[in-house]
Amino acid sequence: MRKLSLFLALALGLFALTPSPYLQAKPKPRKTEVAAEPAKIETPVAISPAALRWSMKSQEVYDVYGADIDEDYLQKRQEAQPGVQTKELENEIQEVKFAFWQSRMSFGDTATKYDGTKLRPEYSYRNGEMLMSIVRQGKTRYLFFIKDRLWKIIDVYKLGEKSKFGPDYKTAIDKLTKLMVVPGRARKADPKKEPPNDEADWADGKTHVRAADWGTELAVVYEHIETVGRLAQLRTAKQDLEENEITPSTKDYIRP
Repeated sequence: MRKLSLFLALALGLFALTPSPYLQAKPKPRKTEVAAEPAKIETPVAISPAALRWSMKSQEVYDVYGADIDEDYLQKRQEAQPGVQTKELENEIQEVKFAFWQSRMSFGDTATKYDGTKLRPEYSYRNGEMLMSIVRQGKTRYLFFIKDRLWKIIDVYKLGEKSKFGPDYKTAIDKLTKLMVVPGRARKADPKKEPPNDEADWADGKTHVRAADWGTELAVVYEHIETVGRLAQLRTAKQDLEENEITPSTKDYIRP
């Protein structure tokens, strides 16, 4: 009898000390921690044309590209016959340069065609901002100015089997990681705050580089770190455009 009582006591004790697997609290999933800073790269970021510098005025940037466009046509100039052929070629060169200068778009009191695009989070209205754009060497480039000083460049590449960055965003990031030597800080899109799209980023001492997922396109964004740090002081007009400030024709133009 004593042995039976001891056995029951031990059995009950073990039962009391061994929690049921159904009563155990489920472990909380760990949140993926995102680094506070972009991945640091040792080699300074190189942006072409080599003559480009942060804080350049729009006229200076135009002059840089004017010289670059001349280089694009160097061989054609050498091969052109004097007379009509040469004159037509010179007219073509001037048209390309003029188109670049005419691409200037100011973000003042009137909505622009870029409001319905992926570029919308990259600029603000009524703060002396503008952009210029040019298509060269298989990419579309947007050059952003604030107070007529260059502070951001966005290169847009189409993704695909023939693209230099591959068919999709993951492949593009793998290629950029090899170029940058270190993996970028991976950030998921946040509709309530930044970033607006999935992206990876790096930084050297002067330039912040963001590679953003634009679906069928890759956007490589270069930003002047010093200007980014001063945006709160430079963007004093916080309010956006009101609905009644957008003309009907502009609405039709910018509708996605």
